[in-house]
Amino acid sequence: MQQIFGGGSAPADDVAAVADDSVEEKQTLKQLGNVELILFTGQFTRDERSGIDVLIVGDVNQTQGSKYVAELEQAEGKELRYVTITPEEFHYRTEVNDRFLAMVMGSKLQTVVDKRVKAKNKIEKEEERA
Repeated sequence: MQQIFGGGSAPADDVAAVADDSVEEKQTLKQLGNVELILFTGQFTRDERSGIDVLIVGDVNQTQGSKYVAELEQAEGKELRYVTITPEEFHYRTEVNDRFLAMVMGSKLQTVVDKRVKAKNKIEKEEERA
């Protein structure tokens, strides 16, 4: 029965491989630079309304950003459409209700990184203390 349905838990080697992937992913994201937000949409969510597949918000090393997307393309076996913008531009576009950003944020999303939530929570906690 175990051969058909498995043992109910992953072998230790598989668990270590997942943990290594997580560490590897964190290292890759560090190499990108100061990343605030990474969203997957489009081909990743089967929702083409946004017109892109990856949105990266941050002060990103463009060479490393291109390398990151190339690795994603290789893993997915597809060409991906991506946009990299600075946090300032993201905040400005949010404030003016930019059509492009509204289309992206209104589509189905997978959040890979979102440091905005941590920053917002930290500010709220500081305001509660005051």
